[in-house]
Amino acid sequence: MIGRNESLAKAIALITSTSGAKVAILGESGVGKTALALSILQHDDMIKSFGSHRYFVPCDSMEDPGQLITGILQIMGKDTTDPQTTISPLVKMQNLLSVSGNIFIVLDHFESLMNLKTPNAHVALTRIMEILSMPSVTVILTIAGQYAPNIVNWNARIRLEPFDDALSLLKQAADDVILRNKLLLDFEMSSVSEEIPSVVTP
Repeated sequence: MIGRNESLAKAIALITSTSGAKVAILGESGVGKTALALSILQHDDMIKSFGSHRYFVPCDSMEDPGQLITGILQIMGKDTTDPQTTISPLVKMQNLLSVSGNIFIVLDHFESLMNLKTPNAHVALTRIMEILSMPSVTVILTIAGQYAPNIVNWNARIRLEPFDDALSLLKQAADDVILRNKLLLDFEMSSVSEEIPSVVTP
């Protein structure tokens, strides 16, 4: 990918050598955070390590931490509308992740949830990230900005700097859109292929 091969290689090496790696990709809007995360998610080494247990969750339109829980449950194929169960969605997510083996989740535009001002939002996000911190779960967060929340013990913070020239910036922005659209298209075809990661939109 344009100008980000070093960051890509660093992330792949870390994830393949660290069980349950936690990685934050930081930077201004438009520098290629999503494109880098998708390139990692679809890398051959990640397919080999995680198979179909690779998931992409866009958070940019989420307005409540509960939507993140629902999104993760849905993306992993769990029914969230069963009226017969009294188990909370949070406990459902914890139980599901604990029996799912090694999985890889990308939470894209996580700053949307970090910036929520609703009551108890920070407490809820902290609990969610505590569950996602289990050693069988590899997590990448993309965050617009330079700050990664301290609710996670990060293995790496990858900061992407803006490109020096406008042409490279435009190419990276186009790459970002193309990769995201490809992943959405791949999701529609996932019923015939187990090697394609899933996507859920809130």
